[in-house]
Amino acid sequence: MNIIIESVFIGAYTITIYWFLYKLILDKNTLFFVTGFLKHLLGWFFGFHTYYCKHGNACKKYISGTDTVRQFSNKYIPKYLQIWVESIIEGIVFLLLGILFSKLLNTHKYTIVFIMGFTLHIIFEIFGFHDNFCTDQCKRQ
Repeated sequence: MNIIIESVFIGAYTITIYWFLYKLILDKNTLFFVTGFLKHLLGWFFGFHTYYCKHGNACKKYISGTDTVRQFSNKYIPKYLQIWVESIIEGIVFLLLGILFSKLLNTHKYTIVFIMGFTLHIIFEIFGFHDNFCTDQCKRQ
């Protein structure tokens, strides 16, 4: 899958989560944290991580041959602790980025949330976090 298409999807997915939470959570900073936290946790729950293992831009080089990637696996930290830790970290990153973007961008809140999801996906791709995800957390068959 193309990184821009992936990022647009992640931006839209992020807006959807934010939209559901907006009327429930009044504090802007808590809203940013919970949006980032749920973005990651629900991505695992809905199977987006497995989809990324099979079709994601960073995982393309691991899709064929003896290291064929088939599905997401939480095999390294028992009892799914890893997904919770990663979700908390993503929540903190969203909080910090939300504060920064809210101060820098004078635009609609949904635009800011879209830009956050879009930008973070690209940043994670550039810095190799998605490569680490593909090699460490995608089960091979």
